[in-house]
Amino acid sequence: MVARAMAAPVGVALLAVLGLALLGVAGRVAAEPLIRALPPQVLATVLISLLAPMLPAVLPMALFAGLVAGVARLESDGTVDAARALGVAPRQLVAPTLGLALLFGLVTAVAGAWGEPWGRYRARHALDGVDGPDLGARAAPLTVAADGALLGAAAVAADGTLSDVLLWRDDGHEIVMAPQAQVTLADGGLTAELFDGEVHRRLDAGYLRARFGSYRATMPLPLVRRTGHEPFELAPAPLMATIEERRTQGHEIRFHLLALHRRIAIPLALPLLALLAWPLGRSRGGSGAARGFLCAVVVGFGYYLLLRLGDHGLRQLHWPAWFAAYLGTASLALAAAAGWWWRWRR
Repeated sequence: MVARAMAAPVGVALLAVLGLALLGVAGRVAAEPLIRALPPQVLATVLISLLAPMLPAVLPMALFAGLVAGVARLESDGTVDAARALGVAPRQLVAPTLGLALLFGLVTAVAGAWGEPWGRYRARHALDGVDGPDLGARAAPLTVAADGALLGAAAVAADGTLSDVLLWRDDGHEIVMAPQAQVTLADGGLTAELFDGEVHRRLDAGYLRARFGSYRATMPLPLVRRTGHEPFELAPAPLMATIEERRTQGHEIRFHLLALHRRIAIPLALPLLALLAWPLGRSRGGSGAARGFLCAVVVGFGYYLLLRLGDHGLRQLHWPAWFAAYLGTASLALAAAAGWWWRWRR
């Protein structure tokens, strides 16, 4: 009975959360001029490949929203109170939802361990054929913008030389002008070398103007191919091999360890979400489906903030990778324990 009551809300929630995630990806694509300029076939490949990395985030929130809505429906019908009056223990009611959570957790673990690296690599591999901005010869103006920097030129010669170049950086605090420049695209960014120009920079104590013979600047561009693999682009076996290799060589491994621990921490969160769904769903007021969706949004946003807090702590505060990865899961465990004790006392 409990399993049948949960099937429809979980299915509807899965479609709804997946649709919202797809809308979010479409919004990011629409906001990025470089990605919008991709050829249609490359853009389609990238969007399809991004579905796999979305699953570790979509599945937990969809399960949680559906379970809260299902529990709310059982509570509003009086089914939970009737079952308790007949001597059904809380663990018997929760067992089917835990089984569903374990199934979702298994799928989430597989998606995080193999689907996400495959999707990220496939998306990046699709971009390998894109050389970044078109720097071919042109008589028309050229404009390249990324991450608080803008490079403009009046024209591009056949040998790749830019003429009448303007470089705008640091939100307008630095402006560099030169009659000529050379640019190269490599390793995830653009490198520009300007010749015989002027740099104007706004300082806290005044204004700086200086002449230069050569000025070099770099701009990170998301569509320029990168060498090597990011930690989340590695499947478990290559990831652990990379960790051991980098540890032996004395290189940084914190972000690789974060990728490894997070692939365990997120699936572990699903049974905790199933436990948390019961105390949140056992309220008689309001619509069950609406409350389930609202609870999923609030809890999902909080869990996302904790994940981002872990990333910040790892990067800026030098937290251990395991602490940064399991911070959100531990918080869900505390919330589930508190909610379970409070709601099931009666």
